[in-house]
Amino acid sequence: MDSSFAFSGSMLDTKPIPYTFFFFDGVPNPELTIEAANSDSLDQIGDITKVVDKEVKPAFFVHQPYRERKCDNCHDKERMGSLKMSMMDLCTECHSGFKKQSTFVHGPVAGGNCTQCHNPHKAKNEKLLLRNGRDLCLNCHDTKNIYKGDFHSSSNELDCLSCHKPHGSVNHSLLQKGVCTLCHENFNEKYKVVHGPVASDNCSVCHVPHRYGTEKLLLHSGRELCLNCHNIKQVLKNDYHTDLGETSCTECHNPHGGEDRYIFN
Repeated sequence: MDSSFAFSGSMLDTKPIPYTFFFFDGVPNPELTIEAANSDSLDQIGDITKVVDKEVKPAFFVHQPYRERKCDNCHDKERMGSLKMSMMDLCTECHSGFKKQSTFVHGPVAGGNCTQCHNPHKAKNEKLLLRNGRDLCLNCHDTKNIYKGDFHSSSNELDCLSCHKPHGSVNHSLLQKGVCTLCHENFNEKYKVVHGPVASDNCSVCHVPHRYGTEKLLLHSGRELCLNCHNIKQVLKNDYHTDLGETSCTECHNPHGGEDRYIFN
C-alpha cells in the first residue's frame, strides 16, 4: 500500500497525508543531516590531512608471542606454566647482545631480571615498559642521591635515556656515546692529537658524572688520575720525568689533546 495514504476508521481516505518523520532519542533528523552535509565547505572542514596523518596509538602494546598465543614458547605446560629456562636465557633467545657489547651492564640486565622494567605480555607503554620516562628509572634509583650531583640538580626535565643507555654501555654510568659533547666542547674536532679516552669517546675513564664534591667530577685527583692508566715505571724512564716530585701531569700535558704527539700545553 502506498504510504502516502492512510486508513481512517473503516473507510479508505484518499486524501494524501504529508510524510511525518518519527525519531528515536539520539537519532538525527536525516533532512537536517543532509542539509548540514551539503552546506559544509572545505574551509569549514579545515585541513583534512591533519586528521588523516594523526598517529593513533594502540591502547596496549602486545608482546608478539603473547599476541599469537604461543604461550609454550616461554612457559612449560608440564610445570604449571613455569618458565622453560632462566629469564635471561629466555629473553636473549630473541633479544641479544646487551652483555656482549657492553663493558658496564645495568643491574637488572646483569641479574637477568628483565621484568623489572618490561611486562612480558602487554603494556600501555612502548617496548612493554612498566612505566614511562624517568618514572621507570626513579622507581629504583633514589632521587635524593641523584640530585646531589651538580648536573642532575639542573636537569629536572630531562629523560634519563637522553644520557644513559638502559641495558649496557662501554662507558661508566651507562652513558650514551657522544653524550658529553651535547654540553661540552668536542675535543676531537678541536685538537690534531687527541688523548686516548677522549678519542674513544670514553670520558668516564677520568670523569664520573654522578660524583659530587670533586673538582671537574674527576675519578682521582692530581697525578693519581693519570697513573691509574699510565705505568709509572714507563713514565720515569724519560729523563724529563725523573725529578717530577709531586708535579701534576697536567702542568705540562693537556688532558684532552694538543697539536703534538705528547699533547703539551
